[in-house]
Amino acid sequence: MKTKDHLQTTQANIRSTDTTVSFSIDGLSSEGSEASVHYVNGRISTAKWSIFGETGQLFIEYKFLTDGTVKASEKKYEYKTDLTSVSSDSDMELISSFCCTLDTNGILRSKPNARGFVDVFAAFKKAVPFELKHLR
Repeated sequence: MKTKDHLQTTQANIRSTDTTVSFSIDGLSSEGSEASVHYVNGRISTAKWSIFGETGQLFIEYKFLTDGTVKASEKKYEYKTDLTSVSSDSDMELISSFCCTLDTNGILRSKPNARGFVDVFAAFKKAVPFELKHLR
């Protein structure tokens, strides 16, 4: 039989665990998208999100800071050939790259310095929990 002290120690260990969860985010691309999200102590820490398209890919990285801001970086690639022939990174060409800062509501705090910026943070926020409640 487990004691109350043992249970509290176990719960404390769970809360201090780093956890990575993958999420499929639907509705942005017919080719799909997937985010790998890292949590520390039950709170979102970083996310690496790939959005796959027929003509290219978009890679977004979010870093969630303790002051409530989010550092975002985005790299957009086009395929050099058709989608079915892409087999490695060398089959893609970087066409834009930028960084910006936003808050956790998705409001931009710094403007992106690139044309073609598409705000997809609302879709991310809708699909990905910022806290893992069972770890809090």
